[in-house]
Amino acid sequence: LKMFLTQCVESLLIVLSCTSFSIAQECTDRKLMQAKLDTWEKFDLAVGEQLAVAVSIPDGYLQNNAKKEIEKQTTVVKNTSLTTFASTPFRWRVSISIDGASPENPVLVLVKDGKTEKSFKMPYTRTKDRSKTAITVPFSDRSMDLCPLEKITPDSVLNISLYSSSNKTVEVNLKVELTTPWLDWKEIVGQKKFESKGTLTLSSPVVKKSFFSPSVVNNDESILITIETLPDSDCFCNLVSIQQPSCPYFDSVSSAIRFGIWQTMLNKTALQIQSEDFPNGYLVVVVAAESDDFCKITKEEKKCGPRTRNLKKILKITESV
Repeated sequence: LKMFLTQCVESLLIVLSCTSFSIAQECTDRKLMQAKLDTWEKFDLAVGEQLAVAVSIPDGYLQNNAKKEIEKQTTVVKNTSLTTFASTPFRWRVSISIDGASPENPVLVLVKDGKTEKSFKMPYTRTKDRSKTAITVPFSDRSMDLCPLEKITPDSVLNISLYSSSNKTVEVNLKVELTTPWLDWKEIVGQKKFESKGTLTLSSPVVKKSFFSPSVVNNDESILITIETLPDSDCFCNLVSIQQPSCPYFDSVSSAIRFGIWQTMLNKTALQIQSEDFPNGYLVVVVAAESDDFCKITKEEKKCGPRTRNLKKILKITESV
């Protein structure tokens, strides 16, 4: 029965692609909804209901916000590398919270922009990649980034499809934003060093695009990337992966290891890379490990407690030459 349910859920994720705002006749039973950017939308999803949510970009939004962010950043960073990234500054960020669903009867979510898509189930449960054994309690909220293969333009539309397999009506809270992960850096005055902060949870990774570029770093220089946990953070093992700044990026443990230079981290870690290996800059991707065993903690006093809630870390990321 368990195997049958698993196959059904995987099949439903495929079926959801039908609800991705195509005009296919077989999708006529879905409901459509238009959502606003940067706004929390609250709605109910009935038993067996399919809902297609479209999020478009208001007129002038990209131009006005790109200019605003660049002007704000140049007040603390006097650097020509800003123009290097200004041509492709935005990525989608989707935050979703669903109350009432269960791991046995989840809500299936498909997020799509053009040829780029991500699918997942809510509530979100961390599992071991091979055994698929659940190793955390279900989380009712999650945030994820979508880095589209095609540049986001004023005509871009983010499509979110939801299907409820729950045996009761569930409450959904949904928010879509456009983020600028390359702008959130602060220069350390008098040094070739930049700092940024991010919040990592068991359900939501941290993705930052490097501030360094060929206009800042020589082709043969080494770059030291340091990530440390700040006070008031929870204890859990995570992975840091340095990747090429291309889409899509890899924010699962298995893919981050395969496609990046990586290292485990409990409280602090550092990686050194060569600028010539990353001529277009790089991505810093931080993702929670499936379990604390991944960090191979041997001392009892340093071991973390059980993952009975959605733990979080406040991170400081530093890049320096």
